[in-house]
Amino acid sequence: MLTEDKKAMPEDSVEALVALERIVNAEQELRSGVGQSDQATASEVLFKAVSGGSEIARGAVASQLIGSALLHSQSDQFAQKKQIVEQAQQLCSKRLQGLCDDAKSLGRAYAAASESKSDEQSQKTMLDSLSELQEKMSQTEKLAWVIQGESSNAGVRKQRLSSSALVCSFLSEVAIYNPVAGSLLLEDYVELLVKADAELLADILLRSSSEKAYKALSQKIEADDPQQRLEELCSLCHNASPALLKISDESYSLLLERVDAERVQYLQLDRMLTAVKRRSAARELCESLGNEDRVQAVTILFDSQLVPEGEKQQLLDVVRQPRWETDSSKFIKAFAVAIECERAAEPYCIFPEADLSPYDALLLYDVLGEYSPKAQFENEQLLNVLNQLLLMENENNNPLLFIKKKNADAVSNRNNGIPYMTLFRYALYEVISARKEKKNVLSVIQAIEKELLR
Repeated sequence: MLTEDKKAMPEDSVEALVALERIVNAEQELRSGVGQSDQATASEVLFKAVSGGSEIARGAVASQLIGSALLHSQSDQFAQKKQIVEQAQQLCSKRLQGLCDDAKSLGRAYAAASESKSDEQSQKTMLDSLSELQEKMSQTEKLAWVIQGESSNAGVRKQRLSSSALVCSFLSEVAIYNPVAGSLLLEDYVELLVKADAELLADILLRSSSEKAYKALSQKIEADDPQQRLEELCSLCHNASPALLKISDESYSLLLERVDAERVQYLQLDRMLTAVKRRSAARELCESLGNEDRVQAVTILFDSQLVPEGEKQQLLDVVRQPRWETDSSKFIKAFAVAIECERAAEPYCIFPEADLSPYDALLLYDVLGEYSPKAQFENEQLLNVLNQLLLMENENNNPLLFIKKKNADAVSNRNNGIPYMTLFRYALYEVISARKEKKNVLSVIQAIEKELLR
């Protein structure tokens, strides 16, 4: 039998148990984080484990733990190094961010100083300050290389990125506040910039130049009315040229795009606002007629600037009608047009007409209500049911269309001779009531369809 090199465990069972317990406890303590601020070192753990007991027991414990202590000591050293490296990277990034903020402040000051030739010495001092910021960051990067143990090639790459970030921060502020000075500086510093930063600065210069020209032209406008101001601004921009405005062709294109977009946006908003006001006036007119207040209805028409003269005369004729009746086709068409406008996010307006009573126009306003995708879908389903009813009415009123007697009887029995316009109103009232009572509107529409069509 081969003799093992390891020392024999003590023969005394109690002492052997104690030694085993020390070994296990010591290894657990080593695993818990040797080298941390609140933990003992590997040497301290080992010394505590071999203290006490017989020489043989101490030797046995030491032989079992010496390898574990070395293993954890080395792994903790590498873990500590990783932590130091990560902390160095964080501090390096934090300083770069701070120096970039300093560079931005410096850039704003340079932009102000460049407005006057008397501040040329101040400009030179500021450029020297920018060089100092670059040098500070360079020294920080070199210190980080030492801590991280990086190769010089990797360090040079990071140093170029940091230097570019500082220059870009400085030039971006100069370009924003003084695009002319920014453009001149960019030519001098472009070699220090990485491609992404150079492209960013070029874009900032284009937009800043366009903004400066926009402000200069805006100051020439004397009109107070927003629409007149926009029209004048568009005229000034289109009659100008890049050379006249002292900007590049690209900046001039951005300027034209901006003023044209502003004009279109204003006209769209004005159109929407006018439509909303017009719809409000139309509903107020319907309400006045619904209350038999024709004087108020006439007052609304004459006071409103939203109704063209030709349409105003037609509405006056409607107001003067002794009584109003609604054509079912006209009613469905008005409902369909309003739904289509809502679907396209276009404003709709329903005025009473010779064949659309103010009461029924109000009914359409009530069922349309405030727009929501849910209400829109419900109204579309309701319109589908009404269209089927309208088709049924047209078939019954068309003498040229052959209808079998049993089908005619079925239709007659289903509706019991009730006018179709009354059925339309009934359907809309049911939906309006369901919404007020927070019922399932689609279920109500299905019930209406079943009752009137099936």
